[in-house]
Formats: sequence, C-alpha cells, structure tokens
Amino acid sequence: MLLDRPGTPAAGAGGVADREGNRGQWFIRVALHVACWVPFISTAVDSWRGPWRAVGDNARMALQSWNVLSGHVPLVGQPNELPGAPHDLGPIQYWLLAIPVHLDLSRGVLWGAVLLAMLATSLTIEAAYFALGTTGALLACGFVIAILAWFPGFTTRPEDNPNFGLIWFIPTLAASLAVLSRRRKWWPVLVIAASIATQAHLTFAFASIGVVLIALVAGLIDEFRAKGGYTWLIAGVIAGAVCWVPPLVQQFTAPKGKGNMFLLLHAERAGHHVGGAFAMKALASLAVPSPLWWQQNIGTRDDLFQVLGSMPTALGVFILAITAASLVLAVWWLRSRELAGLAGISLLVSVCAATSFALIPGHVHALAGQQHDLVFIMFVAALLAWLTVISAAVLASRKLISDRPQHARQPMILRPVSVVTALLVVCGGLLATQQMVSYAGAGANSLHVGAALARIERAVPKRPRFAVSVFSPKADKFQVIMGLCYALVADGYNPDTWYPKVIRPHWKLPEEAVVIRRGTLTVVKTRVPRKTRGHWRTCNGPFPS
Repeated sequence: MLLDRPGTPAAGAGGVADREGNRGQWFIRVALHVACWVPFISTAVDSWRGPWRAVGDNARMALQSWNVLSGHVPLVGQPNELPGAPHDLGPIQYWLLAIPVHLDLSRGVLWGAVLLAMLATSLTIEAAYFALGTTGALLACGFVIAILAWFPGFTTRPEDNPNFGLIWFIPTLAASLAVLSRRRKWWPVLVIAASIATQAHLTFAFASIGVVLIALVAGLIDEFRAKGGYTWLIAGVIAGAVCWVPPLVQQFTAPKGKGNMFLLLHAERAGHHVGGAFAMKALASLAVPSPLWWQQNIGTRDDLFQVLGSMPTALGVFILAITAASLVLAVWWLRSRELAGLAGISLLVSVCAATSFALIPGHVHALAGQQHDLVFIMFVAALLAWLTVISAAVLASRKLISDRPQHARQPMILRPVSVVTALLVVCGGLLATQQMVSYAGAGANSLHVGAALARIERAVPKRPRFAVSVFSPKADKFQVIMGLCYALVADGYNPDTWYPKVIRPHWKLPEEAVVIRRGTLTVVKTRVPRKTRGHWRTCNGPFPS
C-alpha cells in the first residue's frame, strides 16, 4: 500500500541496487519474524527453569490431546459457559498438540503451543508481505507486538484455547487481506487458519467465517476475470473438509438433540443476552485510549464489564461509521484495492465482534474478570479500526500533496524501514525480558501435582483402575484434580476421581486420597466406601468447570 509489493519492479532501479534491495527486504522479513518469535520462545525457556506441569484447563487440554492417539478421540473442543454445557466447535487444537504431548508428558502441551504460535505469527507476516510488501510485513509485526504487549497471557499461556484462538485469528485476517489483494494461493491457508481459530474459541467463529466467504467471493471474481485455474479453490475446500470432519461426525452421530452444534445453536438463542447497545459501548471503550490499553490487568479486574460499559453507545456506532467511510474512500477516490480490503475486513470484524459480544449470556456479567477472553476479538476490532483510519489518512494526504504514482519509491526508503524494524525487534525483546524477569515459577498447584504423582507411583502399581480423590482449597481443587488426572493417565494409570465439595471428619477417604492443607500435601491410602461410588467420574469423562 505504501511501499513496493513483492514482484513489483522498482522504478529506475536495476542491477546491484536491485540485489541490495532484495537482500535488505529479506533481512527485514527475517528480523520481523524473530521479533514475534522471541516472546513465545522465552515462555518455553521459562518452563525449564524449574518443575513444570500442566494444571487446570491446561491439563484438560493436554489430556484431550493425549487422547487423540488413544481410544478416546475427542470430536469437540473445550467446554464453555453457555447453557446446556456445550463445547467449542472442534478439537483441532487437540489434534495439533497430540504429538508434542506424547513426546513430552510434562511440557509438551506448552512448547507445542509455542511452536504453533510461532508458525501463526510467521504466516501473518508473510501473508501481509505478499499483500502489501514490506509495509504490510511491518504493520503485521507491529499488530502482533501490540496485542502481545496488551495481554502478555498470549505468550505465557499460548496453549489456553482463547489465547490459541486469538493467535490463529490474526493470520486469518492477514491471509484474507492477501486473497483480497489478488494473492489467491493464500486462500487454503486462510481456510486452515480460520478453522483453527473458529474451533478453538466460539467468539472468533462469526468473523472467521465472514472473512473466508468474502475472500472466496473476491477470489472467484478475480479468477473469472483472469480466466485462470481453480487449483487454489480445490485445495482450500479439501483443507476445510479435513479440518471439519471430527465436529461434523460428532454432530451427526450423537443422539437426537445431543449434537454439539445443535446445543450451541440453542444455547445462543436461549436466555438473556448483554445486547447490541452494550457491545457498542465495549467497542468504544477498547478503541479509545484508556487504562484498558496499558494496565495489563484485564484478566484480574472484577470491574471489567463495568469499565467496558462506561462509553456511550453512539461512540461505538461512530467507529463503525468512520470505518465504513474509509472503505468508501478507498473504493471511489483513492482507488486502492489494498486499503479497500483492509477497510472491508475491519468493518466485517467489528460487526461480527459486536454480534458475538451482544450474544454473551447475561449471567456472564456476574463473572466479570473470569471472562476477560470474551473481549479479545473486540480489542482486535479496535486495532483494525485504528489501522484502517490511519492508513486512509496517510494515502489521502499523499494523494493531495503529490501527483507521483503510489507504486514509486526511492532506494533510501529502506533506511526508515530498517529503523522501524529494529524498534519492533527491540519491543519483542523487551516483552521477552519482562516475562523472564517476572517469572514466578511453575506455581504451587504444579508442584502439588508432581509430588502427588511421585507418591502414588511409589504406593500404587499400574493396575487397570484405581480410585483417587483430591481434598484441597476450593480455589485450587479443579487445578490439582485436572493436573493429577492428566499426569496419571499419561503415566499409564486409569484412575477414577471424586469431587467432594467439603471435607467431613467422619468420611472414609477413597483408596488414594491427595490431601492438601495449608500448602502441605499428604497421600492417604484407604478403602473405597460404597456410599461414595455415585460420585466417581473417569478421568476421560466430563469434568466440572
């Protein structure tokens, strides 16, 4: 849009200058990849600074990934908070992490997610480069760094399904922009990235499906005009079919009314929702500079939904209007296909994000900071709106000030680009340094799981089935239960688990009881009482949230 696109010859350049420019562009692209990789790599390095085991939702993710290569192949995603206890749309994240989890029982789920996150950021940069040249790669890298700086949890917990979904939603946007810029071979990549984001977390579904369809229509129109082939279309359809086989199998083989897609559809229709007016307020709150941009506590603040509703609804509507105006400006006056694509994607994501947010069940309001992941796509929409408006202003200024063709450039342009690249690399390094300096260790729950596993291994032979119960503070119960469940299954055990809500002195504890009181862990061996058998669940069965 502002610099040369790949394959576009430089005006008045040739020979040595061309070779030097190509070397400079390769160096810049590599540096941008490294800038996005470093924060994720630091997470994997941090996990080796002490004992580390998956607990809570991470352990559930690891257990389901382990089951991909066992007799309990998952066909749906993680459980969500919607009525009727449905799951997210698909198990593709489990399938992608299956091999890392089997290679490394303790940390495989973490470094596997790190590698996949690095792949996602690289696809983002490359797709943006093929769409907009070096400028696109710079903007894509800056976009990624801004999101990682806004919520460091994307790098410290890339395996968490909302974080994983957002990480793959970004290359979905970049690949769609590449297709809209006549790079139709990126459509299969777009389909795969969109499938991963959609299946990982429900909030990305509407926007991901929307950009895939828009890119498909634009690609078909371009191909019809060019009278070319449709290999890219066939490849994308095959890739999409492979990605969606498991959830479709679950939907059509489940008992009537029990298919996950059916449950999701009826859960979205049922009950009270926060509404479109609140969604517009949330968009405005995240688009306007505020403490929500830089205080990095969005996951812990109990007043999150109150803050999101602090801006007027009209401001959110104005943001949509100015994005739409940028689209009209790009089409009718600037004649910039790339800006039109960016504005169209931005408008679509904003509308879909607002729709997804409006459909949030009303009871989630009370959960406050526990549901911070629901605002991820809204923050992406706000960033896209800023990027669109600024790009439109820059191109409009250039058109008013100069009559030079927009594709013309000077060789000296690589110098400021190199400076911006260096700044982005420094920002990525600072994020990684901040993570490593603030590393607090694996956490008490991880240590408890490791200690309990070691004691059970010494006390219990690897029999086909045995009983285990966890008594711990309420805040840590689910974390320890899921962590121990995964650790035991991966170690060759087949345990049943028990979920007592409170501890009674007269209870007879199950055969192997893990008791955690005031940070002290003990494992008690006793008989399984008959009266508690109704409380047992297998580790491969459903779990409470």
